[in-house]
Amino acid sequence: MNRSAALCAFLLSSFPFLVTGCAISGLNAGPPVYPGVTMNGKMQGGQQPVSGATIQLYAVGTTDGGGAKPLLKTTVTSDANGGFTITGDFDCPDSDPLVYLVGTGGDPGVGSNNSAIGLMAALGHCSSLSASTFIWMDEVTTVAAAAALATYMTPPANVGAANANLLAVAFQLASEYADTSHGSSPGVGYSDTATPYQAGIPVATINTLANILASCVNSASSTSLMCSQLASLTGGSTDTLTAIVKVMQNPGAYDTAGLFALATATGPFQPQLSSAPAATFGVSPQPPSTDSSKVFAFPSSVSPGDAVWLVAKQYPPCLNIGAYNYLRLNQFVYTTGGTVQCGTISGIVPTNVSYGVQTAEWLSSANSSFNPFNDYLTYVTVTPKPTPTYAFKPNAAFWEGDGVLHGSYDITVIFTNYTSANVTMGTSSITGADAEDFKVTQTYCENATVYSSGGCSVNLQFVAPDLGLHFATFVMPITDQGGHVSYATVQLGGSGIFHYTGP
Repeated sequence: MNRSAALCAFLLSSFPFLVTGCAISGLNAGPPVYPGVTMNGKMQGGQQPVSGATIQLYAVGTTDGGGAKPLLKTTVTSDANGGFTITGDFDCPDSDPLVYLVGTGGDPGVGSNNSAIGLMAALGHCSSLSASTFIWMDEVTTVAAAAALATYMTPPANVGAANANLLAVAFQLASEYADTSHGSSPGVGYSDTATPYQAGIPVATINTLANILASCVNSASSTSLMCSQLASLTGGSTDTLTAIVKVMQNPGAYDTAGLFALATATGPFQPQLSSAPAATFGVSPQPPSTDSSKVFAFPSSVSPGDAVWLVAKQYPPCLNIGAYNYLRLNQFVYTTGGTVQCGTISGIVPTNVSYGVQTAEWLSSANSSFNPFNDYLTYVTVTPKPTPTYAFKPNAAFWEGDGVLHGSYDITVIFTNYTSANVTMGTSSITGADAEDFKVTQTYCENATVYSSGGCSVNLQFVAPDLGLHFATFVMPITDQGGHVSYATVQLGGSGIFHYTGP
């Protein structure tokens, strides 16, 4: 099937009432392909070219962690200068899959083959490859690919995901981590310093990990001292790609001090860390600075399972945020399952996120199809979920205006007593700069006794006085049987932005 037939097939299946003039006769043809292009590249280990390495181009699979397919029809190896040419000897499926390059083995300038060499570069969609594409594959591109794609990899080089949108996000992250045309970090257009609208790339961490790999890549064989030490520190990895994928899949499981010791202070990639990380060698972007005037997260600090909103400050007109919404926690991406209104995305922080303090990045499409390249980004802090004693759910409530009169509506929050004893509720209050804009319309909690595992509810309301953003906190005192007083709270926020009703 050619691209036109493929487009017709998509339009007919998705929007039959809009499509005319599409021929149906060819829709049952075999798997469509279009020819690849001739392109060049270089495989480099640290500062040394790797000759005699085997080069393979892969298309990602459609199952989680697997199913990748080699595309090259003939064997490609690197020359004495590490250079290689792919002379169009591959076909791209018309589905235009994401593709990546892998180089294995070769001589890093020491006169012998090192079978422990495994390097990788994440490239993007197959259609993005052209005669002008030059691929510099080294330890930096390998770290970048592993850090971004580890969730979807089976070591050493099998990449796949059932959700193509999430994998596209991961490939975009790899391009932020490294420039595959120069083999360096950060990616084109990015910096190691965060700005109000753009994340900062952890260049020093990426370079340090690359120097760790280079210690093995630039040695004589897989049994050399450096390769043996790297294997020992990463659970018996037989090559450098497997080693870095394992570390990225579970950074906290490996000896950071031992790994750091493999990177010399004068390693080929600079700048690097001056000492081993205090916790792990995890790689994640530095959040944009908090003075962004475009978007913000409400509330700014949440726990797994909590509701969270991304709110546009652009009004009027409203920022049209599409329906494909994702939350990225470090390299892991989750669908929010939330709703969309003009200027607002709401979702739930995944409950299986239960480790460390992290930054979370919203990725939202402004189009009808997922487009990770033109999204608005913001960050929230995610903390481990503590064992609850008493809590309101949701612990945050956000309102939008719903028309010219900015009328409001009730949001119900449910209090639950998770302890084994009764508690006594007190008299609630609403505090904060905009407390007068929020009110309790109905309560079954006020001065009530709540039994173990029992609960009660409170209805809250906000009426937008204008198109601005307003915040307050609902506070409920709780007294246990020992006379100790604690407080359960609900963060309140509201905006006069209208509900989105357009296309």
